[in-house]
Amino acid sequence: MSIIVASCSLAELFAGEPSIIASDGAQIQGSLHLPEYQRPYRWRASQLQCLLDDLRRYFKPATGLQPASHPFYLGSIILHQQDREKDLRLNIIDGQQRLTTLIVMCKGTECR
Repeated sequence: MSIIVASCSLAELFAGEPSIIASDGAQIQGSLHLPEYQRPYRWRASQLQCLLDDLRRYFKPATGLQPASHPFYLGSIILHQQDREKDLRLNIIDGQQRLTTLIVMCKGTECR
């Protein structure tokens, strides 16, 4: 069995379109799915504040600094899809707390 990987931005992931190209050239598509075995959401105010502070610093650099010339690095998000032909779910394996937080923050706003 070979491992097929892909890299994308959150905008591409949240778009839900088959715009993510895997290492084998195939397009990856599907909806985010939280498997039963994942722990419940556990972030507290301190983790939320840390993420918000990082986002604020990135999108509004301190006076005198150049705007960020690189993408915001959120860390690795690991998704697993059992069978691309039959299963259109992208199971969240790692990054669930970050993804859930960003989805909640984006709810009701234009995040795409």
